[in-house]
Amino acid sequence: MSPRELAGPSQVHTVVPDAYELYLKGWYFFNRDQYTKAASFFEEATVKGPGFAVAYALWAEADGMGSFVRDEPI
Repeated sequence: MSPRELAGPSQVHTVVPDAYELYLKGWYFFNRDQYTKAASFFEEATVKGPGFAVAYALWAEADGMGSFVRDEPI
């Protein structure tokens, strides 16, 4: 490997603070098995930070889990 390749990526990706806060709120509800609510926070995070790939992935995960698990109180 060249010294440049060993140095790592040259670009630093920044996250919009509002998007990150929504992402954390999504994780809060995801970890409590409230997938529908978590999906809405992850979706909002992608709107605030369109390049926030992890939010997209977790939005899909939460949406899928919400389809298989009834996470609303009876």
